[in-house]
Amino acid sequence: MIALTTQEDVENFVKQNARAVIFKAGSCRQTENALHRLTAFFNKYPDIPAARIDVVSHRNASNMATGLSGKKHESPQVLVFKAGECIFEANHWRIEAITLIDIVESYLTDRSAKKIQ
Repeated sequence: MIALTTQEDVENFVKQNARAVIFKAGSCRQTENALHRLTAFFNKYPDIPAARIDVVSHRNASNMATGLSGKKHESPQVLVFKAGECIFEANHWRIEAITLIDIVESYLTDRSAKKIQ
């Protein structure tokens, strides 16, 4: 996962990727557990654009992600964007790799369809 540290980073990341996954990370134990699970998950799918925001150090970037998503701020939180719209959100203990499988399968299906056309 790449680090997003500014509002511009967040905005550009969402705009430049048809699908974008943002993990908003705090400093609690839930964040550590979620980060471990997500890192392992995205290591299996390196083609999926995934980024991390440290909400303590980069609050403005976190606020931008929250604003773009239209969701309530949580930490930790996973936001999945498709064409700039937040299509999936999970927070705290609900952040499990298994919850992202449908998102990944959809992403891979979209890419395969585009290659065929």
